[in-house]
Amino acid sequence: MGYLRGHGKHSMEPTKAREDAWVSHHDEVANSTLMMRTNSWYTGANIEGKPRRLLSYIGGVGAYRQFCDEIKAKEYEGFALA
Repeated sequence: MGYLRGHGKHSMEPTKAREDAWVSHHDEVANSTLMMRTNSWYTGANIEGKPRRLLSYIGGVGAYRQFCDEIKAKEYEGFALA
């Protein structure tokens, strides 16, 4: 929020490329765990035909924070600011 205010902006949305990169990373991390082998509502297994995808990020808060810090360091590259 401070960055947006400081740059005269009011909103921030990821670009399609940034969103796709995050989803790819999220799925790669999730697929490396046993969670994706379970039949659970948490993976979408309770809805026939629904693509299986883990509901939340399982890479850990440290990795998530590092990811956010890298985005901040690059002045929110991959985000559309308005």
